[in-house]
Amino acid sequence: MLSGAFALGASLAWGVGDFLGGLKSRVMPALSVMALSQPFGLVALGIAVAIRGTAPPGPEVWWACLSAVLGTLGLFAFYRGMAAGAMSVVVPVASVAAAFPVIWGLASGDNVSHVQEIGFVAAIGGSALASIERHEQRTRLAAGVGWALLAMVAFGGYFVPMHAASAHDWLWPSFIFRCTSVTVVWTIVLLRRKVPHGFRPHLWALVAIGFLDTGG
Repeated sequence: MLSGAFALGASLAWGVGDFLGGLKSRVMPALSVMALSQPFGLVALGIAVAIRGTAPPGPEVWWACLSAVLGTLGLFAFYRGMAAGAMSVVVPVASVAAAFPVIWGLASGDNVSHVQEIGFVAAIGGSALASIERHEQRTRLAAGVGWALLAMVAFGGYFVPMHAASAHDWLWPSFIFRCTSVTVVWTIVLLRRKVPHGFRPHLWALVAIGFLDTGG
């Protein structure tokens, strides 16, 4: 019951954060949105780690680094997809990422009901149909679907190592994840020599994105 409540909370936080991130990616570069929003979540997690004052529980937490690389790639692709195409198309396609941990869990011995299996198939089928559009008697992939597919694969890969990293703790893996993602994003920003500017009108939205994404 408690895990279900946490899952719903994560969905709500990610949903609102990703919606805001997608909106801002239409007026700012996606990389800038990430570079300016994620440090706020990092600061919040750093404070939480300092207050709790416990050491990392074991070496498994470093799986969060791999998870962060995949998650950062997925978020960039997701923002780019929402900037290039319709949110109503990009979001359901990217959400098929949930199939990856489902398949991994089933292969690892998880038991699910027949109703749940039907739900998995319906979700995948619906997302596939959402990616197709008709245009002048021709069928083609909708705008932004390419980015959404990349986000789907990257997000799907994110869950498995993050699950391994969180075997004995949730806070340290979250902190390591955010440290890695901020480092990756800002390294790319500095290498490209395109430091974000003119973001003051969007500051509060960026703060909210950072907290919601990290909270999720």
